[in-house]
Amino acid sequence: MYACVQTSSHGCHDYHACTYAWTHWDLNPGPSACEADVIPLHHEPYWKIIAIVDNMMFVGSPSVGRHNSRYPEFEGVLELNYSLTNPAIIVGLLVGGLIPFIITGQLINGVSRAAGKMVDEVRRQFKADPGILAGTSKPDYAKCVDIATVASIRELWKPAIVAIISPIILGILLGPTAVAGLLMGAVVTGILLAYHLANTGGAWDNAKKLVEMKGEKGSEVHKVAVVGDIIGDPYKDTAGPALNTVIKLLNTIAIVFVSAFVAILSI
Repeated sequence: MYACVQTSSHGCHDYHACTYAWTHWDLNPGPSACEADVIPLHHEPYWKIIAIVDNMMFVGSPSVGRHNSRYPEFEGVLELNYSLTNPAIIVGLLVGGLIPFIITGQLINGVSRAAGKMVDEVRRQFKADPGILAGTSKPDYAKCVDIATVASIRELWKPAIVAIISPIILGILLGPTAVAGLLMGAVVTGILLAYHLANTGGAWDNAKKLVEMKGEKGSEVHKVAVVGDIIGDPYKDTAGPALNTVIKLLNTIAIVFVSAFVAILSI
């Protein structure tokens, strides 16, 4: 699938025609549209970036609502300042940029606490039943599964609360423009952080496997690689994939409550 992005080198004369034709995934634009560069988009994060570009091109001028030929129903009704001179936008960008890092830290700490509980349970079973190590009796697998299940639910409510209440609080205090800044900041930093976590975690995990394949198991290099694998697992399996859900949740909450933010702004 392809999306087309207008570039300044083509000298577009009809701004609204260009933005409408090329940023709304129109693969067969009319003759009024200007030329554009075609970019292959095979991954979802790129669509999120294009959506932000589309939003910024939609705003075009400092205010939405004035000279808005694309959405005339908002003419004179909704006038929002999306320029970087608006302090609400800057605050939203800063808060949104911090959210992925805060949630990543919470998730990794949650994995650490859950793993600690699992280790304590395993040690307890080894001490209570020496036959487990001897192979004469079976461990209590159900208890370990229960610890992992309960921890997965108990540790997720904190990141979920952050993702849910952040756009609501910011929208109530500073209005919808701050929420727009929050979404843009969260998407930009969230995508980069997710790529970092996935690639770094995978590299550390595979480094341990490489050391073992070379027959160096038990060496000092292997011990260091095991530490990297322990850190890499929550990176690539927990925090990295979770950021995609965080970005979607932020956008969903913002869309659901945007009418309330506008209503509060008009009071």
